[in-house]
Amino acid sequence: MRLFLITMFFKGTTVISDMSTEFHVYTLDWNADRLIFYVDGYQYQMVKNDGTQAGYPFTRSMNILINLKIGIPGDTWSGINGIDDSIFPVHHVIDYVRQYASPG
Repeated sequence: MRLFLITMFFKGTTVISDMSTEFHVYTLDWNADRLIFYVDGYQYQMVKNDGTQAGYPFTRSMNILINLKIGIPGDTWSGINGIDDSIFPVHHVIDYVRQYASPG
């Protein structure tokens, strides 16, 4: 399986072979200068602040959204090219979500 990070600002893919059978720790280190994404402590993507609101709008409060994408491999939007019914039933299990604030 693959973990996809797709937004209007950047995209990336990393392969996690046991994503559907094991728990993993996903981390986002977010500050005014950059976003760094980790899976189990391994950095797989960094986005730097380019100094513009259009290129880096992450300098204000945001919400956390956790999404289970269901679709055909290659889709950029869930289900736009149909859904493979053979995958059902599926489960999206989240053990916990934590949010920390930086000192200062």
